[in-house]
Amino acid sequence: MVRIHPSILSADFVNLERDLGKIASADGVHVDVMDAHFVPNLTFGLPMVERIAEVTELPIDVHLMIDDPDTWAPQYAIDRVDSVTFHAEATRDAVSLARELRARGTRAAIALKPGTLVDAVIEHLPEFDMVLVMTVEPGFGGQAFMPDMLPKVEALRTKAEELGIELALQVDGGITADTLPIAAASGADVFVAGSAVYGHASPAERIATLRDAGRGAFDTGRIDLSAIHRGTAGKGLGADADDAAGSLDR
Repeated sequence: MVRIHPSILSADFVNLERDLGKIASADGVHVDVMDAHFVPNLTFGLPMVERIAEVTELPIDVHLMIDDPDTWAPQYAIDRVDSVTFHAEATRDAVSLARELRARGTRAAIALKPGTLVDAVIEHLPEFDMVLVMTVEPGFGGQAFMPDMLPKVEALRTKAEELGIELALQVDGGITADTLPIAAASGADVFVAGSAVYGHASPAERIATLRDAGRGAFDTGRIDLSAIHRGTAGKGLGADADDAAGSLDR
């Protein structure tokens, strides 16, 4: 299944309720919380998430790019928040935090920066409902999709299948109709897209285009997983990739 989670960082904050309505056909809404410490940018916090929950029917996918998620993440496990993602690099005890989030009724997810190996989570994989593999450095703009991150996705998908567990694998950073099929071919099934959705006249049409790109990942004849391992897949993927790289969290 291909699930599209548009990032509201590319929406118009002054008209956020309107822009949430434009993505009603999506599978969820991705909400990036940044604290200007764990990453250099500052966005918003729990009051904004609570307000979003009041005005959208979409499942809310909260991505916490913050220090001390062990203290703060459980506060985001509110009604209509489907999942809370915290970073492996920031938590003191990922397993305990994941268990607390699940106990509060939300799905527990853990994120990996590009420099973090899958070893940080793979031995405890059943404790998580989703793993987010960042395909850019979080919190920085002007970056391109990093296809050399996708062997992480492959390793996580392989391990999940070996264990017989249901695990969502999310990718975030430079996702477009060109890069999404490469990520899907590696085992990802949840895709965060910012300007690739909101940067076009019809966000609903772009969501449909991204879904179609994922469904056709193995039919295009241009997915070369060996190139992914060499870090050369996805180079020169067109204007959409450049557009996506320019959003705040890309």
